[in-house]
Amino acid sequence: DGTSLEGLEQFSFAWLLFVFHENTNEHKIDGKRTYKSKIKPPGMLGEKTGVLATRTPHRPSRIGLSLVKIVKVEPEKSRLTVS
Repeated sequence: DGTSLEGLEQFSFAWLLFVFHENTNEHKIDGKRTYKSKIKPPGMLGEKTGVLATRTPHRPSRIGLSLVKIVKVEPEKSRLTVS
């Protein structure tokens, strides 16, 4: 039911919470989860940068947050279009 979308057309932006479902960078050492804090993303010519400064799904937390522009709100179809 799209009633939770009602009134959203009054806004131009929204916060989008999501899960990085392909997070494969979770390692366990002595029962504790660890992650690599610096990585070599493609296009950086082998240079390392902090994992949170990249778009990689391999992060210390699977939770993601993005600010998105609201393009169209269709509560009757339970549909929200963002960019």
